[in-house]
Amino acid sequence: MTSSDASAGADAAATARVTAALEQAFPVLLEESSRLARSEWWAWPQRDAYQGEWLIYPLVSRQLAVGLGCDLEAHRRRCPGSWEVLRALPGLAEAGFSRLEPNTHIYPHAEEVASATRRVHLGLRIPEGAAIRIGGVLQSWRPGRCLTFDGHVLHEAANLGASPRTILLCDLLRDPERGAAP
Repeated sequence: MTSSDASAGADAAATARVTAALEQAFPVLLEESSRLARSEWWAWPQRDAYQGEWLIYPLVSRQLAVGLGCDLEAHRRRCPGSWEVLRALPGLAEAGFSRLEPNTHIYPHAEEVASATRRVHLGLRIPEGAAIRIGGVLQSWRPGRCLTFDGHVLHEAANLGASPRTILLCDLLRDPERGAAP
């Protein structure tokens, strides 16, 4: 076994532990995200990356929350059960609720972050007509289930449904030794 094989195996095992924890916490994550008023959400700051309304509610961030000027500590107090789950996840770099209003399209993109990350989406509220394309394969989220993929693979998402699509979005460092975000 090569060192890259061992690394891939460790990455897969860590991701499996994270997805199991998130899926188990689905009821808490759904309840806390559902009670957020629309006015508490923030528009995704890169407006040229999407058409429509892409809203986020950050809970863990190395950079995004600073750029938005939001108060992560206040968000964590507002969603204490979600924060309890997230802070226990190894290698967590970014996390928050992501909401696509009806008729929103996030254009195809691949992450440019130098450190390799694994993206995890936990479906919370998923209307018919919401989907994600990852590397050319069309998929849909399911409430209470995680989708995982390499953020460096070309992906896009859309909500053509009649109600908002809400997920928990998490970015995991491939090398958890680098530490999680504050």
